[in-house]
Amino acid sequence: ARPAPVRSAALDRWQGRWALVTGASSGIGQALAEGLADAGMRVLLCGRDAARLNQTARQIEARSGLAC
Repeated sequence: ARPAPVRSAALDRWQGRWALVTGASSGIGQALAEGLADAGMRVLLCGRDAARLNQTARQIEARSGLAC
């Protein structure tokens, strides 16, 4: 399980905006997508493994926001 999200004042200006994250099905890309979503951004996920992308999107949506 991931630790609770930590809010950063530096990311407040990006809240509600969209971010395109490549490689979001695993590793650094997945962690980045989760972190940006935790900071209030909407994330568009790209990667090679559709099943893992869907899993990541479901996890993000359940925890903090919008992912597609």
